[in-house]
Amino acid sequence: MIPALPYPRARGRAPGAIGRSRQNKEPVAVAWEQGPGGQTGRIRLARLPDASALAIADFIAASVEPGVTMHSDDWTAYAAESEELEARGVHYERDVTALSGTAARAHLVHPRVHRAASLRKRWLLGTHQVAVEGRHLDAYLDEFVFRFNRRHATSRGLVFWRLFCNLLDTAPSTREEMGRRQVRRAEEDLTHAERVGAWRWERERAQGCERYRRRVEAIGRSVDPYTERRNRRSIALAPQPVDTA
Repeated sequence: MIPALPYPRARGRAPGAIGRSRQNKEPVAVAWEQGPGGQTGRIRLARLPDASALAIADFIAASVEPGVTMHSDDWTAYAAESEELEARGVHYERDVTALSGTAARAHLVHPRVHRAASLRKRWLLGTHQVAVEGRHLDAYLDEFVFRFNRRHATSRGLVFWRLFCNLLDTAPSTREEMGRRQVRRAEEDLTHAERVGAWRWERERAQGCERYRRRVEAIGRSVDPYTERRNRRSIALAPQPVDTA
């Protein structure tokens, strides 16, 4: 996660909360390609609306080719993201490193991801002096990815040609459209929040039904959980006989 709002330059740590707390930060997903001999290949960056498993699954489905091996740590969101991708029919091989079971720090286990994130932060701090607003962050990330993935290009003419083609293929943005980016981002984040809420509710319901099914099998009964719940409610609401004697 990187700061997306300008703040005064200062020595040491930047102000704000640490970890995945939002406040004045924007969550950014980083994916790197392992080339021959363990070298760093291409990278992909994307701003996420939040750090939920659903947002990570959307990023992976859009950025990573199915069937490859993905390396990650044992954060719980990755397990839920894997289940979501499997439900969509998208399969990846997994190589999970449990950081709690090793003395190595995260930047030593996955150095290339942290190197790409550090270079991106330094680029924003140095070149742009942290004057990057959240509504324009997607464009800055695309520029960084374009530069990083072509850092070893031997023909600057081909790089310029590729950039020129992108300019011709991209529709022009008016000042009004650029000003509406923040409104459009808020609408997209709201839609995503609704998706996350529905996804979590469905996931919790499925997990609850699975736990109930296991309890039913453990005691040797086969009862539909919804039918039994309805029966219990009907018994509770039914009038009970009262002895008037």
